Amino acid sequence: MTARRWLLAALLLCVAFYPLGVSAAPVDVEPLLKVMPADAAMSAVIVNMEKFDKSLGAAVRTISPDAHYGGMLNDIKDDLPIAAWIDFTKPVGMTQANIAGGGEPVLWASVADFAVKVKTVAEAKEENGVWNIPFEGTTVYAKAKGAYVAAATDANTLNAALREGKTLAEELKTQAEFFKDRDALIHINFDPIRPMAQMGLMQASQMAPMLGMMAASSGGDPAGLTAAVVALIDAAKSFVEQVAYLDIAIGVGEATGTITLATGFKEGTIKSYLSRQKPASVPLLADLPEQPYLAAVGFHVPGTESPFYDYLFEQMSAAMAAPGAPGAAPADPAKAEAAKAAFQVSRDLYRKVEGSNALFAFTSNGMRASGDYIGADSPGILELTKKSITTANPVMKNFSGGATYETLPAIKIGDVSVDQFAIKFDTSNPTAAQAAQMMGENTRFYVGIAGGKVRYCMGIEEDAKRVFGAKVEKPLIANKQVVDAIAALPAKRNAIVLLEPSGILPLMGQMMGAPKAEPMPPGAPIAISLTLSAEPARVDIHVPFQSIARMVAAMKPQPPA
Repeated sequence: MTARRWLLAALLLCVAFYPLGVSAAPVDVEPLLKVMPADAAMSAVIVNMEKFDKSLGAAVRTISPDAHYGGMLNDIKDDLPIAAWIDFTKPVGMTQANIAGGGEPVLWASVADFAVKVKTVAEAKEENGVWNIPFEGTTVYAKAKGAYVAAATDANTLNAALREGKTLAEELKTQAEFFKDRDALIHINFDPIRPMAQMGLMQASQMAPMLGMMAASSGGDPAGLTAAVVALIDAAKSFVEQVAYLDIAIGVGEATGTITLATGFKEGTIKSYLSRQKPASVPLLADLPEQPYLAAVGFHVPGTESPFYDYLFEQMSAAMAAPGAPGAAPADPAKAEAAKAAFQVSRDLYRKVEGSNALFAFTSNGMRASGDYIGADSPGILELTKKSITTANPVMKNFSGGATYETLPAIKIGDVSVDQFAIKFDTSNPTAAQAAQMMGENTRFYVGIAGGKVRYCMGIEEDAKRVFGAKVEKPLIANKQVVDAIAALPAKRNAIVLLEPSGILPLMGQMMGAPKAEPMPPGAPIAISLTLSAEPARVDIHVPFQSIARMVAAMKPQPPA
C-alpha cells in the first residue's frame, strides 16, 4: 500500500471501525483549518495522531486483552516518505477533491524547518514555490502554507488544493463544537459528489423491476414491491438533492467512546420540516422494566404530521398507477387496492402516534417485545393498531416472513381489557419457518390501553401478564449503567436507542442449533440518540468498550468441562 493510501486508510478507519470518544486537552486546530480548502469532497483532521494511536491500542486491549495492536502510526511512518519530518502531536489533515474514481489525497501536516529538511534530499528541487522531492519509488510534491506543509504525489492535485478560496475554517465556523473533546473530524461536502450519488440512484432504480419479479417467488406482490422500491429511491433522490454536508466527529479513550453524525441541508422541504421540530416533551424509555434485552427504543416527535409516511404513500400510489417499466411484472388490480388500503391504515395510525417506547429481547424460548404508543387519541390508536395487523398487505408480505394474525377472544389482565392475536406462519416457506423459529412457540400479540397509553406485548401469556398486570418495580432507565450511557448523549433529543450486544446470544444459539442459552444480565449499553430539533440534525453514539468486550468473551469457544 502506498503512503497516501495508508494515510487515507488511517483517517477512514476512524469512521468505519472506531466510533469512539474521550476528553482531550484543548488543541488549536484553527491554523490548520485556515489553510485547508473548503471545496474538497472530503476533508479529515486528526487532532493528535500520537495520542489517538495510543488510545486505539488501549481500546483494543480493553475489548480483547489477547489482541495484538501493532500501531496505526507505526504503519504510517513506515510507508509515508516524509513521515520522519512530521510532528504527529499536532493536527494532521487530509483533503480529497473528489471521491469518485479514488482521486489523489493531499496531506496537510506540521513540519518544523521544512525549508531546511527538504534540502537534505538529493535532487530535490523547487519550482514556483512547490518542492519536487524524489523518494525511492515515488515523488512527493510539497509546499509550505502558513504553519503547515501541503503534500501530494500528484502536482496538479496539489496546485488545485493550494488555490486561494474559501477555507475549511470558514466552512466549519458553525460546527466548532464538534471538535470539543474529540480526536478527529471528517467533513463530507456533497456538492462535488452529488452527481455521482444521483447517477448511482438512477442505476438503482433500474433494478426495481427485477426485485419485483423476485418477490413473486415468495408469493408477494411484485408490482407492489416494485412501487415500494421506486418510492424509497425517489425519497433518497430528494435527500441527495437537498443535503449540504455530513460531519463525523470522533473521539477514542480507554473505556468509552462517542461519534457524532451531523447533517446540514440546503433550503427545501427537509430543512423546512426540521425547523419546525421540537425536542421530546415526554420521558423516553419510561415504564420499561429492567431485564435482559437486545434493544430498547424510545422516541417522541411532537405534532400530528407524518411527512415521510405521507410522502412514501403518495409516491407508491403514483408508482403503482404508472405504466409498468419494460420487464416489470404486470400490476394485479386487486393486490394494488389491497396494498393501498393497508398503507392508508398505517398512514392514519402514524398520524396519531407521536412517539413510542419499546423493548426487544431474546430468551431461550424466542423473541419477546413490549412497549407503548404515545399520542393524544389512545382509543383511536388502539383501533388502528388492531386494524393494521389484520389488514392484508401484499407488499409487506415480502418482508414479514409470511406472518398473519388470527383474532382471538379478548382477555382481562388486572383491570385492563387486552385484545390478543395468534401469529401464524406458513412453515412450508423457508423464510417463514426461520421466522417462526426465531419467534418461538405460542407467540401472540397483545394490545390494550393501560395507564392512558396503548400498550402492547409480543410473547406468551406469561409475558402479557407481566406487561399489563404487574407494576414496574425497577425501570430500565433507573439502572446506573443506563443512566451513565444516556448522560453522555445530548440533552435535547427526539429518540434514544440502547443496544446490549450480549442480548443476541440466545438467538445465535437457536439459529445455529446450539443448546438453549439463557440471557445474560444486562450490562453497559451502547447508547444512540437522534436530534431533529437542532441545526444540524444529528445522531450521537456512545460506546462503552466493556459492552463489546463482554460479547467477545461470551462468544469465545469454551474448553470442554
